[in-house]
Amino acid sequence: MNLTAAGESLQRHVITVFCELERMHSEMSGFANGLRGSIRLHANSSSLNGFLAADLSSFLSANRQCNIELEEHSSDEIVMAVGDGTADLGIVASDVESGTLQVFPYATDHLVLAVSHEHALARQSRIKLEEALDYDFVCMQRASSNFQFLAQTCGRMGKQLNIRIHAHNFATVLRLARDNIGVALVPRRVLENNLSEESCAVVELSDEWAVRRLKVVTNEIEKAPQFTKNLLDHLLLRVNSSAG
Repeated sequence: MNLTAAGESLQRHVITVFCELERMHSEMSGFANGLRGSIRLHANSSSLNGFLAADLSSFLSANRQCNIELEEHSSDEIVMAVGDGTADLGIVASDVESGTLQVFPYATDHLVLAVSHEHALARQSRIKLEEALDYDFVCMQRASSNFQFLAQTCGRMGKQLNIRIHAHNFATVLRLARDNIGVALVPRRVLENNLSEESCAVVELSDEWAVRRLKVVTNEIEKAPQFTKNLLDHLLLRVNSSAG
């Protein structure tokens, strides 16, 4: 059975109402424990495993009465969540269409290949991803935005990935790459955060999409609670400090 246009509209409103009720229940529980509020933040894997951890740590240290509900999703899913009100803020890749949402630049990272020093690609300094697809890959779990991006990119090339293993975190992926199990596609910031660069050989990618600019998306920030505005301002300090 398919919903009519009116039915689909009603369904979206019902979902929004239930999400708001759930958020209200969560916030009321927080008030009982001395908290002022909770922020729902959705982020893609590049930001979550790269820049975001340090930014959230400093924000939460300075705002003891605020909680953050942090979830990882693909950039497309995040845009939908912010649009329908199930997330207050989202961090997505800049090339993702964000519709009518408010957009703020956040950070820039570069996707690179991490390989063992014994791997054939270790002798290369810069290649296109397509040149690496004859080799085995070690990848993040299938649900991760990092793997979904890699799979979609290969699909657009008409190429298939040779996947040896999926892992649940970048630290494991990089360890497997270091041990010559396969090639790993990772943001450079993630590589720097998890292993010293001497642990893996780094191969730069010349593909234009390898430069990953991240942006914060939100909806009607002027109507948001003050602590949500404060978090947005805190995240944007990274842009200001980079510009300075």
